[in-house]
Amino acid sequence: MGDKLAGRVAAITGGTAGIGLAIAEAYLTEGGSVSLMARNPEKGAAAVTGLHAGDRTVGQDRYLGKQRRRCW
Repeated sequence: MGDKLAGRVAAITGGTAGIGLAIAEAYLTEGGSVSLMARNPEKGAAAVTGLHAGDRTVGQDRYLGKQRRRCW
């Protein structure tokens, strides 16, 4: 693990799969922290757990169509 991004936080939309998840993994590998934004709370919680980064990862349900704003 690197430390180039230590102390920095990235807000990543679509971070539960695909490119967004890959970006989160890369950011964490370089020592940063991530906040994943997703519409599906179950997928978001699974992504946060799957990243195995402890307190360096949080998830947020940011689907504004129904004004849901929760954190996992």
